[in-house]
Amino acid sequence: MITNNNRDVFESIAKEYIREDSHWGSDLDLIKVTLDELVRGEKNPKWLDIGCGPGFHISNIGELYPEVRATGIDYSPSMIREAQERIKKLGKLGLRNIILKEMDVIEEFPEGKYHLVTFLNNGFGNLYRNRTDPKEVRRSVIRGIFRSLARGGYFVLSVYNREMIDANYGNNLAPVPDLSDLKRGDLFVEYHPKGNGKVLYFSHWFSEKELCELAEETGL
Repeated sequence: MITNNNRDVFESIAKEYIREDSHWGSDLDLIKVTLDELVRGEKNPKWLDIGCGPGFHISNIGELYPEVRATGIDYSPSMIREAQERIKKLGKLGLRNIILKEMDVIEEFPEGKYHLVTFLNNGFGNLYRNRTDPKEVRRSVIRGIFRSLARGGYFVLSVYNREMIDANYGNNLAPVPDLSDLKRGDLFVEYHPKGNGKVLYFSHWFSEKELCELAEETGL
């Protein structure tokens, strides 16, 4: 089954997401470098983490930077609940500077201006809606990100490299060859949750040229 926006797979994987997916960790360095730059010029910079998942990035970085007002959004209620549990472990400090919201950026975009917007772990490539060209969906969301950036703000995007498409995708995850177009980077991926059958979802992998063209088209 392919859902209208991939939500089912992330509902299924929420509790195991950090361990199931092998692409974690390196984004933390880039976010930290960016925030180090921001806090030198902004008293209380605002950070929007789109597709925050179970709160891996926003909890680790939010704890280090209590002066940063961080907002994490995700369309999966289960992911938000996992993130809330993770952030509760930070105590009162974590609850003060981190806000979590259930939200689908395909349907709506958070109001306000942000000094840093992050979209990590190929969340951008996972954007999907039935009967809609995924490329148009990505364009629409990028425009929303562009509008949300404060003057001089930063956008950190972490996606999967099309040239690495044969690399380890993750535990219990496998591209379906008959449905996927590897040349275009469009994969339909079968995920087998533990004891819960299977879920089929969409994942796009990017080329550098494609990302540069998208940035130019949308004004980034």
